[in-house]
Amino acid sequence: MDERVTILARIAIHVLFWDVLCVQIPEQRKSMPASFSPSFSAATIKSVLERLFPDGTRGKRTTDESSQENAQAAHGASGLDHFPMFPSDLFAASAYLLERGDAYRRIAPDGSRRGTTNSVFSLPSDQKEKCQAIGQQWADIFHSFIQNNGASETIIKRWNAEVSKPVQVYWNTIVANADRPLLDTTSEEDPDVGFWRAVLALLIIADHACHNLGFNARRGWFDRFSRVVVLDDDVEDDGEAERSNGTGKAPVEAIKGDSKHFRYVAYTDTVCILVNPYVIRVLPKSRTPAVGCTMRTLSANLALLPPRGSVNMHWFHPVGEPEPDGKALNILAIPYPYEIAASDFRPDIQDQDAPRNGWGWFGVSQTWLPTDTSAVAHFALALVRKAERDCGAVHGIVFPEYALNWETYAELVRQIRVYAPHVEFIVAGSSSDCTGAKGNFVLTTTFAHAKDDERKALTYSRAKHHRWRLDKHQINEYGLASALDPHKLWWEDMLINTREVGLMAFREKSVFSALICEDLARSEPCHSAVRSVGPNLVFVLLMDGAQIASRWSARYATSLADDPGCAVLTLTSRGLITRVNQMGRRNPNSAVALWKDDVNSVSSLHLPKGAAALLLTLSAEEATEATLDGRKTPLAAAWRYHNHMPIMLAPGHASYQSILNSI
Repeated sequence: MDERVTILARIAIHVLFWDVLCVQIPEQRKSMPASFSPSFSAATIKSVLERLFPDGTRGKRTTDESSQENAQAAHGASGLDHFPMFPSDLFAASAYLLERGDAYRRIAPDGSRRGTTNSVFSLPSDQKEKCQAIGQQWADIFHSFIQNNGASETIIKRWNAEVSKPVQVYWNTIVANADRPLLDTTSEEDPDVGFWRAVLALLIIADHACHNLGFNARRGWFDRFSRVVVLDDDVEDDGEAERSNGTGKAPVEAIKGDSKHFRYVAYTDTVCILVNPYVIRVLPKSRTPAVGCTMRTLSANLALLPPRGSVNMHWFHPVGEPEPDGKALNILAIPYPYEIAASDFRPDIQDQDAPRNGWGWFGVSQTWLPTDTSAVAHFALALVRKAERDCGAVHGIVFPEYALNWETYAELVRQIRVYAPHVEFIVAGSSSDCTGAKGNFVLTTTFAHAKDDERKALTYSRAKHHRWRLDKHQINEYGLASALDPHKLWWEDMLINTREVGLMAFREKSVFSALICEDLARSEPCHSAVRSVGPNLVFVLLMDGAQIASRWSARYATSLADDPGCAVLTLTSRGLITRVNQMGRRNPNSAVALWKDDVNSVSSLHLPKGAAALLLTLSAEEATEATLDGRKTPLAAAWRYHNHMPIMLAPGHASYQSILNSI
């Protein structure tokens, strides 16, 4: 009886929807006036620029200036009549127009070659060179302005003659077309290609004016308007933040218990000054892709990024004088923990007592961490000293996903800061961040000398973007069925915080970033932004199986190596590899790391029995790149892997003996 009632109810619902969708709505539309149909209008050049520059291209005016501006407005002038004063703002405007106007795809190095069509365009070589020269003069004049602490008569004359006048000529073309629809779909063969040539010229000028902006800000104009860290020698122990340049919130604050260790609390997520960051953002970039027809192949020094919201890219300028890229980079990869028990994967209590419909939450218990928070630091320091007997200096230390917690990491940073002066950075996976929040984080620390020449540490932390999902195949592969029901899907119990990616500038012209497991495997939301910025080096922290060419990590690493040309190092803890090897279902494999760059094939890096770490030696080669319009870019740093050596430790310090025993 109940089943028949249910069937009849479903039939009645279907009949009702059929009547509404196919009978009532069409009849109502017949009786509607024609004016009911919605009308849409295409965005104009002016409306787009007004969104980008809500206060105009030269910012808010004083009362007197506003009165004068109102008088000018009565005669047709607007706050968009003058080109933006800052090259990053000009880049944002020109790049945004090219992208939203769907014009960048028509750019080719040699311009139109067909004779009868304007569908392909570029600038003549001599005009491109002139635009690049204007950009260089813009940068030089800004530099002189900063050096002289103001504008002299000579600087003003140079500005008017060498920059302002020629740039304004191009900008006038945009102003003259202000009422034109941005996206003209009436004809593929746009007769007004001169407009887009002017926009491209402005992009080239702005792009070249910002050469080295991400790596040389302390000697340029941008530090006057950004939160560039300046380490002073008068920091108090009460956690008072280091001051930057009076832009409001200080970029860093001291961590309690260590006045020489700071955490970033404010970030550079755009180098624009007047452009609305909720419409578009711009950051420096490092690599220009060699393939594809995209906006990221059109520029050499700046990247166009989406507005604040879905993914926030944070650029950290170098503090102090960086080492040259040509110097070898020795990375100590520590695949800790070496053992992981099935019971370290624990189901949520609710999922034990009241199972959900086919899925549950799981957490990770870090039983491998010693109770003595200094043990891992002593262990890592011993590895550094052993490695430096071979290579002379260790420059970077990397731990995999979930290897540490904040307390252990903070002590590691303290000891490396004091006792390992050659180390430039540490990257580690952690179950907590510098605020005490729990989850799955990557912690990144760079080291710099203050004015008193005392070494200080600066740490940035951000959360993983996607939860790990364990299915039946993985549970059986890693031998976890005693802890997690293989007939269910298990999701990592963690919050999804605001998506962020940190970009750490290091050496003279390199930047590295770190991803956590699924951050590499899932394209959304960060991959497009990462490709736009083009970090030279990407560390991927994993809790995974063997790192071999046939597995997922190699596929996705290859994708980043192809576009935009990143060198990628994946590193997993040895714990799950050990479990797979012990079960004997597969041939034993000890590949804890994998390397892929834009030239060479995938290299699996094996950890021999008894070894505690791998010492990798990398170096940067100068790579010549070209933009979509045919400009040769400044030589980029392309990192190459040369070799690795296993690092073994003899029984030593009592505090880390338990770690040695697990190897």
